[in-house]
Amino acid sequence: QAAIAIENARYYEDIQEYAASLQVAARENEELLAQVQRHAEKLEQEVKARTAEIYAEKVKVDAILKSAGDAIILTGPENRITYVNDAFCSLTDYTVADVVGETTQKVLCPEHSPPGTHSAIEQAMTNGLSWRGDVLAVHCDGHVIETEMTLAPVRDVNDHILGFVGSLRDVSQTRALERAKSEFLTNVSHQLRTPVTNLKTFAYLLSNGRPEQRAHYINIMGRQIEKLTHLIQDVLEIAELDVGPVVTDWNPVTPTTLLNVAATRFRTEAEVTELTLKIMQPNEQLPPIYGSASRLAQALNQIVENALLYTDEGEITIGCRTDDSARPEAVSYTH
Repeated sequence: QAAIAIENARYYEDIQEYAASLQVAARENEELLAQVQRHAEKLEQEVKARTAEIYAEKVKVDAILKSAGDAIILTGPENRITYVNDAFCSLTDYTVADVVGETTQKVLCPEHSPPGTHSAIEQAMTNGLSWRGDVLAVHCDGHVIETEMTLAPVRDVNDHILGFVGSLRDVSQTRALERAKSEFLTNVSHQLRTPVTNLKTFAYLLSNGRPEQRAHYINIMGRQIEKLTHLIQDVLEIAELDVGPVVTDWNPVTPTTLLNVAATRFRTEAEVTELTLKIMQPNEQLPPIYGSASRLAQALNQIVENALLYTDEGEITIGCRTDDSARPEAVSYTH
């Protein structure tokens, strides 16, 4: 019995020690659990803060894309459109539903753009590189729009390409102006030869020709000098187009005054070419128009000059009238 009592006492001590160790472990687990809970709360706060930051960045990016003046298009796998901004819709008149999910061939036609454009874009996309150049965009009604496009890859954190973002700027008017300037300068270079050659010819005749014809020679030289002056002025005005607006003097202008001035200027030239220059007077009193008298006169003079150049015989009539048929009521527009 004593042995049993001693054995029980030893078991009891072991149990007490084991219970004490369990209590220590329990306290350690409670402390560990508290640490885990604190860490979880901290992570939750960080996740909330990060989520708010991501949302704020998304809102900011959306606002930037929507307010961007350039058309923006985003593509994903298989070169399918995943996003377009408002400027793109305004440029092409497509809606977001019309193009999202479609391939870029619906809205872009690089194969019909300047030579080498299609292959250059394909090479850049294959190699994951950026590209910039002129590309034709397709309007919803089928006509093409000249644009300048900047293409760049979109990558994930592992540097894998997710798609491409393209920024398109409408350069139709710029390119048209460049072509017009180039054509104009080419034509001017040819037109300059005529008055210069005539001046040389009549300068020679003035010195060596018949004395009784000198007044005639001087008159012709004066007209050639005037023509040369107009050509030089046109070249200078083309240069002004690159600087900024060329119309600054906006004032009321009387249409009939423009007609009379143009007729007076070109009447002699018309007689020389055996053409009749006639003014068609309006049947009613025309209202004044608002604009630049010098620029309007320049435009009208160019039209009359072209008519004189490309009319073989007969009569050239210039005039003006009001037309309210396609205009809002109670408003007159002079043509």
